[in-house]
Amino acid sequence: MRLPNTTRPPGRSTRHQVLGRTERRPEELGAATIRSAGAGYRELVEAVYNDTTDVVTATSSFFDGAADLLERTDFADACPIATVALEIASTSEVMREAAAEAFESWLTVLQKRLVDAGIDSTRAHELAVEAFCAIEGAFILARATRSTEPVRLAGHATATAFAAALGE
Repeated sequence: MRLPNTTRPPGRSTRHQVLGRTERRPEELGAATIRSAGAGYRELVEAVYNDTTDVVTATSSFFDGAADLLERTDFADACPIATVALEIASTSEVMREAAAEAFESWLTVLQKRLVDAGIDSTRAHELAVEAFCAIEGAFILARATRSTEPVRLAGHATATAFAAALGE
């Protein structure tokens, strides 16, 4: 097997050929990893907010499940995409965009489910963003304090907001 005939060392361009396969820069691999993980989390949101469970119950279950997961994993990183996004948002446009795409896909799923439940599209969007901010902020505080209280309180507040929007 022959190495490609090039004067540029590997890693100096966006893509280069090594042993006949295309290599990616680390940030492109990072973005691909974020997209893959983002799809997995989107599937989780789709499963929790399915057509057979009302959004208030689903929200309570989601936040309680997240709190339980934090306890079981000794407060390991509950959302690695958020952690990466916080670290790279101002230094890697490729990875920032991948994280934004992942987050937007989750918001889209939740907004659609809220609309399907009877909430106006504009309010459903607002509630989806509020829920996202509530869970991600709660994860940060829960990990720092090693307590599930922030997640459980955020879940209660989010479920209450959803119920109010539904007129319950």
